[in-house]
Amino acid sequence: MPRMVKCSSCGRPYNADATVGCPLCGEGWQDGSLREESVSPSGLHIVTTESIPGFRVDRMVGGVFATASTNWQAGSTKKGIWNNQESRMEWAVQTALARMGKKAESMGADAIVGTTVAVNESEGSNLSFRSTGAVVMGTAVTLKVLEQTSEQAL
Repeated sequence: MPRMVKCSSCGRPYNADATVGCPLCGEGWQDGSLREESVSPSGLHIVTTESIPGFRVDRMVGGVFATASTNWQAGSTKKGIWNNQESRMEWAVQTALARMGKKAESMGADAIVGTTVAVNESEGSNLSFRSTGAVVMGTAVTLKVLEQTSEQAL
């Protein structure tokens, strides 16, 4: 069952389990109170490389992906981060990464390797409506710590 909450800024209800802050006005993301939640769920490693120094991939769990998007309407009374393209893009990417991390954790993964990110911004025909979205994908894996040899320890 989704955990629906009402945004304290714009009043819109949203699924708090599926997003980092309000997707309409950015409440929670804008003030930084929810940014930590979006970075790396439970310490899960999310990297663009195929390996992580000090670890070896033990098992490939499977492919994972996630999306996130936000909408912005010109002339809206909701000011703040959605008036800034960089903030909308950052929110979309961080939210998609958090969602992907939660999926990987639910599969029993320790990390996601080979992560790729795609971001798109589109405008309505009258230039008063903008939508910013991100898609992230990677491979969920389990890790083993590499043993140090006596030569490596020197």
